[in-house]
Amino acid sequence: MKRFGVVLAASSALAMMVVPSSSEAAFGGYYRILARHSGKAMAVQSASTANSANVFQWTYGGSNTNDEWELRDIGSGYHRVINRNSGKDLTVASASTAEGADIFQYTYGGTNTNDEWAIVDVGGFYRITARHSGKSAEVAGGGTADGADVVQRTYSGATHQQWDIVSLGGGTSPTPTPAPTATPGGGATPTPQPTATPRPTGGTVYFQNTGTKTGWPNYPQSPQNLGRIDDVSNPVYKGSTAIRFEQTYVDNATERYHSEVTYYGAQSNGQDKYYGFSLYLPTTWHNESVKDDFQQWGTENPGGPWLLMWIDQQNIVAGHPNTISQTNFGSISKGVWHTTVSRLRMQDGVPFEFWVDGAKRGAPNCTCSATGGSVRWSAGIYIAYWYDRYRSGLPSGSQRVRYLYQDHYRIASSYAAADPGNW
Repeated sequence: MKRFGVVLAASSALAMMVVPSSSEAAFGGYYRILARHSGKAMAVQSASTANSANVFQWTYGGSNTNDEWELRDIGSGYHRVINRNSGKDLTVASASTAEGADIFQYTYGGTNTNDEWAIVDVGGFYRITARHSGKSAEVAGGGTADGADVVQRTYSGATHQQWDIVSLGGGTSPTPTPAPTATPGGGATPTPQPTATPRPTGGTVYFQNTGTKTGWPNYPQSPQNLGRIDDVSNPVYKGSTAIRFEQTYVDNATERYHSEVTYYGAQSNGQDKYYGFSLYLPTTWHNESVKDDFQQWGTENPGGPWLLMWIDQQNIVAGHPNTISQTNFGSISKGVWHTTVSRLRMQDGVPFEFWVDGAKRGAPNCTCSATGGSVRWSAGIYIAYWYDRYRSGLPSGSQRVRYLYQDHYRIASSYAAADPGNW
């Protein structure tokens, strides 16, 4: 199977990187497999361990692991998809090549390849295609209810044929041995020989920074008021440094509270890009409603705010009148690193997509054509309400010094390339 590498194309201090990609992604370990259209997980019915037990979609969770799967690389661009609860494989019934043929679980092996799958990146989601038939796993009829069946059908690009694959860690990526015994849906199990398998990283990387303030176009930065931007060695997500962004409240301040790194000309109208980085809130962080912006996109001509993301109490929120309505993307915990990826398509009437730790948190509709044609991207901390609402004094008990950490930034052409967990 083709392995993924990085080629540097020197074109100034900020080189663009091209990461070659085969259409099939490489995986290893355990995963949730979530239908894009419904958000529900591929699961084995009734947590059965029997051969021929049905596979359907169901809301993820519970005490069983029948909705978790090991993706095991078997070479040549194919994987086994093994149910964590039963140890049996995702299989097309009777090796059928027909439209709508049922998909169930069965012991792996035999002379057919109806239990081997190509997992193909389709822009941050994946189609899962049976090797023997060339048809893809889908939720029958595009159903969104618990219990909707999973079958095979010719791929059309519909979202009920696309899957979000979310890592849970663990598992192995073995080299298979021949399986001499044929059975209706499978046979002998190969002897595991664990090897490390890289996660998929196909795509073009337009910019990256490994947690240093010097690697940004706006260096040396000029934080407002008493703000600071510092490289630190602890905590770090990966590598040797991360960036610490800090702001201190000033009574009756005459300027705002930006402490940010910025990449100019990040994107133009008509382009589709992904923005990834890791985020860490210290355990001393107060849950407040002062609009702590941790990333934003701003128009460049004329300059101004355009799409902002901030922390409100324990939740991630985004919005701006020019782009998306205010959207709550759910909570974020303190004292641990989180990976974030945002997908921005600069056209009108398309979703703005946002993931935390590999799980999609939302996709609100966006009016994403920018006045002037381009936007810059900023990350760090900007405490908007300290200036807009509380210039003459903070509410009692408020935190007067606030800081957070960020690391491993990328702007890329695919989710896989932008995700900090992949590089």
